[in-house]
Amino acid sequence: MARRPEESARAILRILVPGGTKADEIVLYGNLERAFLDSDPDSLAPEFVEGLKYAEGQGWLTIIEGTQIKLTNHGYEAA
Repeated sequence: MARRPEESARAILRILVPGGTKADEIVLYGNLERAFLDSDPDSLAPEFVEGLKYAEGQGWLTIIEGTQIKLTNHGYEAA
């Protein structure tokens, strides 16, 4: 069963914050996508994309030039 965008976004936050990413730190898109897909054998790339869109819409992340993702203070707190 596919994850809803909010579930995917929260999964992304659970990867970032426990992994040591602090607010305003930047991670590479490919590294985060790989960690997301590896975190659950049923994860799909479209779920990652939808999760990123949701998280960005909530102000949890900022996507920079499509290759970098910055965790915001709000995202850090939401995690």
